Amino acid sequence: MAALHERHVQASLLSPPQIVQVQRARLNVMADLSDLDAPRTVPLVERFMKAYIDEIKFHRSQPDAVIAYLRKFSWQNDAELKLVYEDLRKRIREETVPTTGGIQTIIKTLKTNKGKQLDPRRIIDFFPAASAK
Repeated sequence: MAALHERHVQASLLSPPQIVQVQRARLNVMADLSDLDAPRTVPLVERFMKAYIDEIKFHRSQPDAVIAYLRKFSWQNDAELKLVYEDLRKRIREETVPTTGGIQTIIKTLKTNKGKQLDPRRIIDFFPAASAK
């Protein structure tokens, strides 16, 4: 939100609670996924997630390219950028699967009590590659 407000980025994906901040700042909403019907939303989400996973793999396997990219937008020297890269690498999980803790965090934000009774371990497919074969 801060990057949008300060015009450091032109667009971003935001969580629903941030709509109030978007409206208050009089920013434009380009698309609201809830306005899209499910058949169109699913391929959009699938393409987004594939690109996101590909970027994680690239980030973890191409440190020189990532540091060169960071250099374009930073005043930090190479030693500092390497530290930034390593810090980001630690924060971005290598496994591109949901965790029970992450799902539990999402469940806590649900407005219905029925949703809050969900068990994250029952809704995560821990072996997506195996089930696709």
